[in-house]
Amino acid sequence: MSLAEMPAVTNDKIVVSCRSLTKSYPIWHSPMGQMLGLVAPRIVRPARSFTALDNVSFDVGRGEMVGILGHNGSGKSTLLQMVASTLTPTHGTVTVHGTVSALLELGAGLNPEYTGRENIYLYAAVIGISRSRIHDKVDEILAFSELAEFIDQPVKHYSTGMFLRLAFSVAISVEPDLLIIDEALAVGDASFQLKCFEKIQQLKERGTTILLVTHSTQVVIELCDRCLLLDHGHLLADGDPTTVAPLYLRLIFAPDDAKEAIRQEILTGEPAAGASGDAIHTLEIAPDRPPTSDGVEEVQYVSRGASIQNVRITDPDGRPAPILVRNQDYVIRYELRVDQTIHHPLFATLIKTLRGVEIGGLGFGEEITRCTELRAGQTARISFGFRCALNPGQYTLNTGVSAMLGQERHSVHRRINALVFEVAAIDDRHVTGIVDLGLKPSLSVDGN
Repeated sequence: MSLAEMPAVTNDKIVVSCRSLTKSYPIWHSPMGQMLGLVAPRIVRPARSFTALDNVSFDVGRGEMVGILGHNGSGKSTLLQMVASTLTPTHGTVTVHGTVSALLELGAGLNPEYTGRENIYLYAAVIGISRSRIHDKVDEILAFSELAEFIDQPVKHYSTGMFLRLAFSVAISVEPDLLIIDEALAVGDASFQLKCFEKIQQLKERGTTILLVTHSTQVVIELCDRCLLLDHGHLLADGDPTTVAPLYLRLIFAPDDAKEAIRQEILTGEPAAGASGDAIHTLEIAPDRPPTSDGVEEVQYVSRGASIQNVRITDPDGRPAPILVRNQDYVIRYELRVDQTIHHPLFATLIKTLRGVEIGGLGFGEEITRCTELRAGQTARISFGFRCALNPGQYTLNTGVSAMLGQERHSVHRRINALVFEVAAIDDRHVTGIVDLGLKPSLSVDGN
């Protein structure tokens, strides 16, 4: 999908508007050269410049939650810092309407010498919130952060998790029009992360616009309305998370010599000139699978010496199962065609909802197969037997194989949304949710 085809923001109220946003940094050969450049900028110039963000434009409407994906160094944090006005663009403009609260990095805006309580007021002053208003929020901040016992201690004595609790609790307490979060939630413990995501959802429902940088495609798919994909400072894609997230994974897992062709394919929506079908897999809907109302597309990663073929679900006797029946036994099957010898293969499969929520999967290797090597020309047949506990609906099947390439394990091939299948029920169990847990109800009544 090309950028020209990406949907425009339809919200009447635009909270963030970025136009031709660019940020470049001078690169000096030495500290002395940098000092002379500051004194005489017209005479002494930097050796070169580094462009962290290059001509990026997009709008974000009120109440939208936009996830930003990209490899390290792609420009994600630079973009958020310019939206938060902690960095000045080299070119272009950023317009933000309303109050901004930013959690740009762990502990940003906190003075380690101040106590937690003093830092609450300091942060409020920095973003323009009056002392009286934040004073009314202190009890709420303490309750959310669970730091009342330590709030009058200097934050330099806080653990990493305590830092996060305080910073996030203050950032959300002011009920901003725009909340910016840059990977900070990744360091919290599981219970606090859940608490944060629930609070983020509440803010979104109240109309807060949220920009979230994360490396978790699962978080983006589950929480965000849109997703931006950045790569080396360029905006490659802007669209539905279920479309953009697989493109991000496909790009970062590709071998270096294939990345440029994939970038061009993402930008234009067309296979790159000169790219062979064996080297670059374009985005195609598999012709033999049921159509879906959501238009789910298959994404195949670049093959590294082997390719996954003939993905299917059958009954235990090998007969095709176009529709699965709840509580019946089935087998996920696929073949791996080996073009170059691979070592210590690991085979995996994963079932997701159409929205990309992971339901369950498994990976297995030589501890079960006793297979330490697959040679060029061989074909491996992989199967996963299971009892279908899914409730009626449509789901996607994902497959992947990794192996040791040199001293590191890498994906040799992946197929995302390789198969879309449907589950039906022929019993009368009134089950809710995604999975039938096999709950066994009972009732006992005492008295007359």
